[in-house]
Amino acid sequence: DAVVMATGGCGLVYGKSTNSVICTGAAASRCYREGAHYGNPEFVQVHPTAIPGADKLRLMSESARGEGGRVWVPRKARDPRDPREIPVEERYYFLEERYPAYGNIVPRDIATREIFDICVNDGLGVGGENQVYLDLTHLDRDYLERKLGGIVEIYRKFVGEDPADVPMRIFPGVHYSMGGLWTTYTPAADLRGMKAGAPNSMMTNIEGLYAFGEVNYQYHGGNRLGANALLSCIFDGLFCGQGVVAYVGGLDSDASSLEASLFDAARVAEESIVDDLVSSSGTENPYKIGIELGTEMTAACTVVKTGPRLEQAREKLGDLRERYGNISLSDTGLWTNQNLSHARAVGDMLRIADAMIEASILRTESRGSHYRSDFPRRNDEQFLRTSVATLDPDTGRPEISFESVE
Repeated sequence: DAVVMATGGCGLVYGKSTNSVICTGAAASRCYREGAHYGNPEFVQVHPTAIPGADKLRLMSESARGEGGRVWVPRKARDPRDPREIPVEERYYFLEERYPAYGNIVPRDIATREIFDICVNDGLGVGGENQVYLDLTHLDRDYLERKLGGIVEIYRKFVGEDPADVPMRIFPGVHYSMGGLWTTYTPAADLRGMKAGAPNSMMTNIEGLYAFGEVNYQYHGGNRLGANALLSCIFDGLFCGQGVVAYVGGLDSDASSLEASLFDAARVAEESIVDDLVSSSGTENPYKIGIELGTEMTAACTVVKTGPRLEQAREKLGDLRERYGNISLSDTGLWTNQNLSHARAVGDMLRIADAMIEASILRTESRGSHYRSDFPRRNDEQFLRTSVATLDPDTGRPEISFESVE
């Protein structure tokens, strides 16, 4: 029997000659579709520093802020001047002014909300766009190359400007889900951790289905600390992998002794999904649905949320789900078909987005990355709890419940 260590990659990893399956990375939505519970879907981290581009936002390490980068915008809206020509007294260092104790190193959720507020609500984004300056030009060039060489090089490549000479332009980008597949464990005797070797360590509600790494919800609460995805990847592999060994060792039979019809049925079920997509002859473009979904979720369910806007998004998602049932593919081949892969992913995105919206509506408080401007305070009495989404197989819609945090 094999032990499989799975981190944040994509797909389902099957233990060789065992009945265990380890779900990793992008496979979370597939597992959810098949009945695995999903925990804390409403907690999504938006990274405050990403490089705006014509195609997408590109992630920039937070080390640029940590090493002394200063975030600012011109005090005059739509100031057309080169940032190097704007005097210091005409620059609005809004993080430093609003949070003097922390300045530019405020936590990610605060930095993100403030940048969003400056651009969207105050209309002070650089050139009227959704972007602010992250200025490194006051730092020594050799220091930048030594400490932030990777960031500097990426910016030069995609923007064509040198951060040592010209302030970088940034805007928040959706980055990480603290939510993920709901999993369980056995507490240690002293309640100070998890019992080593327990066979249910990071097992989902489906027996034998494990969720290791970034795919589960366990470790990051409402707002993951920087680089802590490594925690779940490494810890789950080293510690929880022992539980898989214990689970497999306690089985009376292995996969080779099961009826072949069990595997055949699973294969047919997967093939039917592909066949339905390929044979669909509707009028809707799955790429267009995906773009509209991303736009709607960014506006309603990322940096700032409100009840009315979430209700609006709920209606929009209903429309998108209906349109998704009427798609057609431009490529109906079955070999390296990116059109097919994307169309299938859009269907799973709609399911996860649905759970995110419903949990966000029910959590009438602000906690970590989940910020409700109509409920700005944290409410531990009612919501120091994990939200759990279960998929109704008849309706394809989520049902949200809450369980106490241990």
